[in-house]
Amino acid sequence: MKKANLRFYNLLLFALIFSFSGDGERLVNEGSWKLKIVKEDVSIYTRNVDYSRIKELKMITIVKSDINTIINVLDDINTYPEWMYGFRRGRNVEVISPDKKITYTVINFPDPLDDRNLLSQTTITRDTVSGIVTFESSAIKDKSYRNEDMVMITKMNSSWVLKPQADGTVEIESYLFCDPAGNLPTFLVNRLLYRSPLKTVLRLRKLVEG
Repeated sequence: MKKANLRFYNLLLFALIFSFSGDGERLVNEGSWKLKIVKEDVSIYTRNVDYSRIKELKMITIVKSDINTIINVLDDINTYPEWMYGFRRGRNVEVISPDKKITYTVINFPDPLDDRNLLSQTTITRDTVSGIVTFESSAIKDKSYRNEDMVMITKMNSSWVLKPQADGTVEIESYLFCDPAGNLPTFLVNRLLYRSPLKTVLRLRKLVEG
């Protein structure tokens, strides 16, 4: 593969880190997590799933920030341009409760590929004993949001798990399964799975650490 083509496909997955949450069907996973790489203090794992040829991604890192700062950033769509790689625009469609909302997002893809759009529902759960806060994610299938100039992502589940540590830091676990649709080659999706999501995690860490 020519270097230009490799750089081109290296951009395909920048949409896959978006951490919207919802009440969509929880899919069954299979296989064990395998450590793929540790880069810039982020441990990156992948595993096979039984519902797709695309793998699921997990990333773990430690952030030197209080948990409320991280929660505020994840929960505020106005901050997304500062840290979400590939974010073009988005809005809250419906705020169901303080811990549940529906969000519409448009994601940049490189020419000549069509941009992606995504309708998703966000749910936040809080464990009052452990202090762990979880943002869970799933895409919503709604034909009214389809756009002939974009490819709609309809298969996505993700989560951010925020675990406060005794030393005042926060361990972040990020999980993601996303089919970017549009007939992209599966082997390239899996090969480049973590590249763009890693950029988002690093940007988030930098933002909340100040």
